[in-house]
Amino acid sequence: MRKNEIRIIGSTLRSRRPEVKAHIPSDLIKYVWPKVEQGLIRPTIYSVLPIQECEEAQDILYRRENIGKVVLQVR
Repeated sequence: MRKNEIRIIGSTLRSRRPEVKAHIPSDLIKYVWPKVEQGLIRPTIYSVLPIQECEEAQDILYRRENIGKVVLQVR
């Protein structure tokens, strides 16, 4: 596989027991959120475009030229 074709999407929780699902939010708050606040975990942002350029943002996604998020700025 080429590097730009690999994506981490997530996984389904439907098959998990409710007790297991209940631990996920508390574990995120306990283990992940502090790292987000410290800046140790950050999203990869490819570009930030004004909302008026939403068609260009969509074209970037269609062309698969981004590695990271394409953010539309509303303000």
